[in-house]
Amino acid sequence: IDMSAQYSKKIDFEKFGEVFDSPYFAAYLKLTNTGVPREFARRMIAEIIPQHKRGLIKNDELASKALVNGLPSIIKFGANAFQPSMMAIIGSTGVGKTTTVAKLAARVALRERRRVELVTIDTYRIAAVEQLKIYAEIIGANCHVVRSVFELDAVLRRLPSEATVLIDTTGKNPHDLADQYELADYLKGRDDISKCLAVQATTNFSDGLAAIKKFDMYGADCLTITKLDETTRPGAMVELIAEGSLPLTYICTGQRVPEDLHGATPENLAARIIHEG
Repeated sequence: IDMSAQYSKKIDFEKFGEVFDSPYFAAYLKLTNTGVPREFARRMIAEIIPQHKRGLIKNDELASKALVNGLPSIIKFGANAFQPSMMAIIGSTGVGKTTTVAKLAARVALRERRRVELVTIDTYRIAAVEQLKIYAEIIGANCHVVRSVFELDAVLRRLPSEATVLIDTTGKNPHDLADQYELADYLKGRDDISKCLAVQATTNFSDGLAAIKKFDMYGADCLTITKLDETTRPGAMVELIAEGSLPLTYICTGQRVPEDLHGATPENLAARIIHEG
């Protein structure tokens, strides 16, 4: 393969030269075509070449095995995805927070067989409140509508300790959070409430990273990637997740409730990046 000058200037060929030989280069292209950054793809492929040479990996498995093997060294994965005691879903407008809450609630109630209490403070969008009420009725959960941090605190205090409590928050422009300090301070001060930031997969790197930094004021401690089915370059999210440093806990891949919510694992993320699952 005749590599261009720009590659020769950037790549340590002593370390990564074999990546550009057959059959490894085909796997490298498969990863980069999904949006996985080239430097990540080179490292991932290089790490599994010894296994391939020992006959442990087939040629057509190189890309997927490279991802599964390499992702844990690049990004963090959240634990106990479907066992939150209290969780607030936070994030920008339109990223799918309400649908994510509904998916998680249905999963916990119908599959995990645990009691669920839904709380929404998103009174700006009447449709979102009604949507959550409908889902609550379907899965047999209670839905509490609160209009202030004071009401939120009062509701949380009287809910049973054995219930899984899921809180739907108001979607906000991450660059205009001036009216959210009270809620942000409250959630950040509640260590018993997990704060899961939702970022949609169609978000570009700069905007996604800005949102992660802005919503840190809420005490965001984990991440869910939504609408992964709506992007042609799902691998691009690897760089954002890595740079954002939040553990990836959930992956959302469509509108079905709860089927399109998945606990984040290297296997699940790899399958969705290269469309094998």
